[in-house]
Amino acid sequence: MGTCSECHSEVEPRQNHCDLRICPTCARRRSQRLYHAILPGIVELYKARPAGWRLRLVTLTLWRPALVTPGYIRQSYETLLGVPGKQGAITTAWRSRLKVPGAGLLVGAETAPGGMVHAHCLYFGPWVDKQELSSYWRTKTGADVVDVREVKPGASLRRSLQEVVKYCGNLMKITDTEYLVWTFEALRGKRRVREYGVFLGLQKAEVDEVRPAECPICGCTSQLDHGRDLDVSQVALWRLGKLGRPTRAPCTWPAGPWRNLAVAAETP
Repeated sequence: MGTCSECHSEVEPRQNHCDLRICPTCARRRSQRLYHAILPGIVELYKARPAGWRLRLVTLTLWRPALVTPGYIRQSYETLLGVPGKQGAITTAWRSRLKVPGAGLLVGAETAPGGMVHAHCLYFGPWVDKQELSSYWRTKTGADVVDVREVKPGASLRRSLQEVVKYCGNLMKITDTEYLVWTFEALRGKRRVREYGVFLGLQKAEVDEVRPAECPICGCTSQLDHGRDLDVSQVALWRLGKLGRPTRAPCTWPAGPWRNLAVAAETP
C-alpha cells in the first residue's frame, strides 16, 4: 500500500517487481515495453521500403546435445552473441550475408523447451537465399537448421515482432527449473535483444516503473513512498477492485487550537 510523501495518507496499492529476465511476470512486462517501442519505427521503415524489399522472420538454431548442461547453455549464447573481443555468429552472418545499405536486423536469443538455444531475427532488406544462409550457418556453428519466412504488415508483423522480443523463451513450459537458472547465468551482462543496420536506436529507454501519482487526499504529485504490505485477503480484494477507497492519514497536530484548525481545513 503506497503512501503520499506529503500528507502520509494511504494512496493506492502498488505491486512490487523483481525485474529478473527469468521472472515470467517481469519479463513479459519488459517484452511488451520493447514491442511498443520498436513497432512504430519498423512500420515507418516498411512504408518507405525500396522496391522488392520485404520483412522476413529468420530463425537460426544451434546443435543441441542429448544431455543439456550449464556449459552448453553458456557456450551457445557465447556462440550466438559473442564475447568481449570476439564477434558472435549473428554479427558475422549479418555482416557477410545480410548487410546491405538500408537493411536492418533485430535479434532475440532464447532457450526453447528441451534446452535448445536459438535466435529469432526480424530482417528488413532484399531477398534472402535460404540454402546459402543455411550452408554459411553450418560452417560457422555446425548446425544447418535455418528457417526464413516472409512477414506481411498487420497481424503477421505483430506476431513476428512479439516472437523476437518475448522473454527468454517458453521457459514456463520447461519442467526442469535448472534451465531457468542456466539461462539467467548465461545472459548475465549480455543484451538479449540486439539491433543492426537501420534498426539501431529503435529500443528506447525504458520508462521508470514508479511514476508520479496524484494523491486523492491532498493532490500532491510527488513519488509514492512504500507503506505497509497487504495481507493475502487484501491482495485478493485489490485484484478484484474491491479493496476500498484510500484512507486519510490521522492528523498529527497536538491537541489545541492548531489541531482544530487543521482538522477543519481537511474536512471536505
